[in-house]
Amino acid sequence: MTEPVHQYEVRAIRAGEEELFLKHMCTCFNLELDSARPIFFADPYFDITHKRILIDNSSGSIISGLTIIPTAVRVTGGALIPVAGIAGVCTTPEHRGQGYAQMLIRSTQQAAASEFGYVAAALSTDRPEIYRKLGFEHCSSVTHWTAHRNLLPPFPEASSAANSLLHDSHRLIAEIKALYEYARASQPGIFLRDDHRWQIIESRKPDDHVITWRDGIRLEGCVIYRTREHRGDRVMDIPDLIASTAAARRGLMGYIQRLEDIDLVTGQMRSSDVRKLGIQDIPRFTSYRREGVMMSILDFDACLSLVAQTGIMTPVVRRSESGLTIRLENALSTKDRKPLRLFSVSTDRLGVAIGMAPADEMTGDWISVDVGAMAQLYFGYTRASKLRSQDRLWISSENALAIAEALFPPYDTFMSQLDAF
Repeated sequence: MTEPVHQYEVRAIRAGEEELFLKHMCTCFNLELDSARPIFFADPYFDITHKRILIDNSSGSIISGLTIIPTAVRVTGGALIPVAGIAGVCTTPEHRGQGYAQMLIRSTQQAAASEFGYVAAALSTDRPEIYRKLGFEHCSSVTHWTAHRNLLPPFPEASSAANSLLHDSHRLIAEIKALYEYARASQPGIFLRDDHRWQIIESRKPDDHVITWRDGIRLEGCVIYRTREHRGDRVMDIPDLIASTAAARRGLMGYIQRLEDIDLVTGQMRSSDVRKLGIQDIPRFTSYRREGVMMSILDFDACLSLVAQTGIMTPVVRRSESGLTIRLENALSTKDRKPLRLFSVSTDRLGVAIGMAPADEMTGDWISVDVGAMAQLYFGYTRASKLRSQDRLWISSENALAIAEALFPPYDTFMSQLDAF
C-alpha cells in the first residue's frame, strides 16, 4: 500500500533500497555501518516487504522507518493470533517530535492488516503515552526478581541437573525446542517462538549457558542464562526458564544454589512462574512487576472469529437469547466501528456477525468499549468488571457484563527477553 502525505510517501522499501534503510537506522541509533551490515542482512526475519519507511519524495531521503517482525500469541481456547511486532522505530534527529513516526505507525497498522493478514500489533516502549494515541495499550506484565544464590533452597532434585554451553550439541537445542513446545506453546498469553526466533536464540549461543534437568533421559527443564559482573558481584541473568514439572523447577533452582561462582541471580518472567519456583519467601528476595508489551487490535472481527472457531465461547454466549454485541469506541479502522454480534449457531458452533444494527440502536445484551481497553480485555490483561469500574467499558445489563467476564478471562500474558522484537 502506498499512502501519499503531501510530499511524503509511506510504503515498504523496494529492492535496491536496503542499504539506504540500513544507513537510516545507523544514523538514528548511532551504529557503525560496517559492523551493522552483516547483522542486518543475516537477520532470519529479513524481508523488504516488512521494512517500512516514510520518505521525502522531493529529496529521496528517509525520514522515519520501522520493521515488522512476524509473531503470534496464544489466547483463550488455544487460538493462535497473528501479530505484527513493530521494532526499530526510528526518525532522523532533525525530524523528531513532528509526528512522522506516528504517521508511519498508523499506516503500518493498516498495511499489516490489509496486506499481510495480521489481526493485532505489538511493541515494546518506554514512552507508552505516544502509542496510546494509536490504539496501543499495555497487555502484558513482567516480574523482575533478584535472589542471593546461596539463600536459594537446596532442593535435592538438583542431582539430576547438568550445566553446559548452549552450542555444545545440536541435539540439545532440538530437545529444548521440543520442551518449549510441550511446556509453553499451548499456554494462553505466550508468544510464538518459531524457527526464525530459534535461529536468533542459537546465534547468541557462544555466550549462553544452559542448565538442564532430566527425569532419566527425558529433558523436563532448562535454564538459559548469561553471567556478568556488577559492583563486584557475579550475576546470573535468566532470560528464560522452562520446566514441565515441579520436580524440574526445584532441580534447576537447587542446582543454581550450588554454583559457588555466582553471587546474585536475576530473572524476568511471569508472576505465576515466579510463584511456582517456590523462592519468593526466601530471605532478601526482591521482586517488582512492570507493564510489558503494548498491543493494538487491527481486525477485531478476525480476532473474535479465531477464538470463536475453538468452540470455547459457545456455551458462554448461549447464556443470552440474542448473543452478545460488542462495539469498539474510537477504533482506528472504519470496519471496527460497526458493532459485532456473537451468537450461537449450534451447541458447538459460534457465529460472528458484523454491523447487525447501527451502534445507537443496539438491543439485547451488549457492551461498548474503547479499542485500547478491548485489547487489554481480549489479551487477558484485565477483567471486564475492572474496565467498567474505570469507566472504560459500558454495558446494557449485568448479564452482558457476566458474559463478557466469562468470554475474556484474565491470564498472565508474557514475552520473554528472548522473544522481544
